[in-house]
Amino acid sequence: MNTKYLYLNFDKIYEEKDFFNVLHVDINLKISEIKESNEVLYSIDSITCKKLNHYDPKLESYRDSIYLLNERLNNYNFNGKKEWKLFYLYKELIQTFEILYDDTSTTNYYRGQANDWPMKAGLLRNDIIDDLKKEFENIYEDMAYKYPDLIEYTCLNKKEYKAEDFKKRENNMAYLQHYGLRTTLIDITENPFIALLFLTSNSQVFNNATLDMYNINPKIHSEQNLFSRVKMISKNKRIIAQKGAFFNFEKLLIFQNEQNVNRDKINKIPLVR
Repeated sequence: MNTKYLYLNFDKIYEEKDFFNVLHVDINLKISEIKESNEVLYSIDSITCKKLNHYDPKLESYRDSIYLLNERLNNYNFNGKKEWKLFYLYKELIQTFEILYDDTSTTNYYRGQANDWPMKAGLLRNDIIDDLKKEFENIYEDMAYKYPDLIEYTCLNKKEYKAEDFKKRENNMAYLQHYGLRTTLIDITENPFIALLFLTSNSQVFNNATLDMYNINPKIHSEQNLFSRVKMISKNKRIIAQKGAFFNFEKLLIFQNEQNVNRDKINKIPLVR
């Protein structure tokens, strides 16, 4: 399988459940009918969880903690006010996640978006025409030719894939994405407040806003999943400042066995969404 085939057939190849153990958490709001200027805009009705797609003891513990949060939500009373604010609830959800996943060998990462769009990198989304996906490799190679001091072309269309090739290529992709080119990378951050900023970036569709929380072992998940850290080089200073990393969907090439994903090679990442 080459990169062009991956770009054009991504939806047939990739399934989130192959790479992530997902716990879905829903915040249920009641939107008020505003009649007076001093009325509250909303109230938090409850927090609910869906069943796990694969058993994970820590995610089960997080699920149990949601029931405790619901009790606190129902019993809360401060100065005669019984409503929690959304930001406070997000803080509680994040703190609960960080307490549960407090391990020196792992790092917690976050991603926020203003709607519940599927987790797809920019180049792989449905609004990108096939012609661009077909030509992306040539565009990347041409930019490396024009700007050799900034970009290095690394080809992945080989019989054998080397980890160092992915590292070289994804650092260039991170640079290109920073300047607006759609790539196969998805940004994540160690800073939950940066994720919350992206979550609120479009108030028109905030009713479906989504916060993802990942617990990642950088060594294991770099080799056995889609996770990639950003190399500490001068052109990626802004990404480093945001404590950023990526999911690199070109790594699907590593896990693809003929027409199917080789699940034996994958170590799943815990994800609360």
